[in-house]
Amino acid sequence: MMFLQIARTKLAQSLMALIAAAGLGGAASTAEARDFQVVSITVDPSTGQFDAKLEVGGGQPPYQMTSAREIANGIFTKIDLKVALTNETRELIEKMLDQGFTSEPSGCTPGAYGPLDMEDGLRYFFEIGLSVGEKVNATIYPGNRSTHWTNDVFCEYDAEAGADKSIFRLTGFYYVIHRELPDDTIDVQLRPVTLSNDEVETYLATPAQ
Repeated sequence: MMFLQIARTKLAQSLMALIAAAGLGGAASTAEARDFQVVSITVDPSTGQFDAKLEVGGGQPPYQMTSAREIANGIFTKIDLKVALTNETRELIEKMLDQGFTSEPSGCTPGAYGPLDMEDGLRYFFEIGLSVGEKVNATIYPGNRSTHWTNDVFCEYDAEAGADKSIFRLTGFYYVIHRELPDDTIDVQLRPVTLSNDEVETYLATPAQ
């Protein structure tokens, strides 16, 4: 099963493949390793920096994504998300339990480095945009660390950024769901998935030296 073939196509064909991928996201059988699109996203709200890349393999350079909507509906993804936060922007990322009534900041702030909360029903949410004027919300359920041991949420220190910033870093394996909101806004949800033995060997095994 293939979701994308960006490395061998022109940009227009790449976008068509991404759109087509949205219809191929059904769960595979337990005996079949699913294809996970490997995506890295770096966001710095204080500077306006947005950088997102999709690995395409075959020795080709990553595909530079121009929209958060390109994380297509109905696919599996391995994601590495970094959001730089300052004391002024630390409340941009919120968290909330499904059965809760109020939200609160993620807890990632300069000087407060370490693991962040992970548990069933807990979601992190924030606005994200890779192009001017884009309206995209991200809602991410990381799962709990026992069941979804390949996932992690961490408030990380970045030596280059220094003590004035912290990095909200979320990594792991997810299934993507899109939902429409008013004013042409889209909510991109990431739901945690557990890996089969074959998938662990494919995506986590350390290459032989």
